[in-house]
Order: sequence, then structure tokens, then C-alpha cells
Amino acid sequence: SSSMAEITNISANVDGTISQEQANNIEIGMSIDEVVDILGFAGADIGSGTIVHEYLLENEGTLIVAYSVDDTGVFIVTHIINSENTEV
Repeated sequence: SSSMAEITNISANVDGTISQEQANNIEIGMSIDEVVDILGFAGADIGSGTIVHEYLLENEGTLIVAYSVDDTGVFIVTHIINSENTEV
């Protein structure tokens, strides 16, 4: 059933985590819609006054993506904290 996993890996894992590969695809300047397209869902909003989404990685690290509004009213990625937990 590994082929099934390959087909569905563009969306979030069943347990609500995302892969490190997905996390690494997030870049400064992306819109919030682009991020949601890549990660499959909007993360838990842990910001106050701005949008800061937190995601759990399948390796138990975290991805934090912060947004601010640009001149056109679109939320754009301004900060990315990608904390890989490399312990096994």
C-alpha cells in the first residue's frame, strides 16, 4: 500500500502532521492560500494580532509560519521557523 501513500502525500497525514518535505517547500513571500495548498490545511493559529500557524511535523518537530498583510490585503509569509527534531 506504499503506492497509496505516495498518491495521498500532498495532503496532511491522517494524524494531522505534515512531512519535513512539505515544510521545506514553504517560502517567504508565499500567500496563505499557497501555503494551505502545499500543507493541506491551515495550522493552529497561535498568533495574536497577526496570523501565526503552527504545524506538527511527522518527525515531531514543528513548523511555524507567520504572515502579514500586504498592500493588496493578502496574507503573505514573513517568517518561517522550521525546527526539525532529528533525534530518533
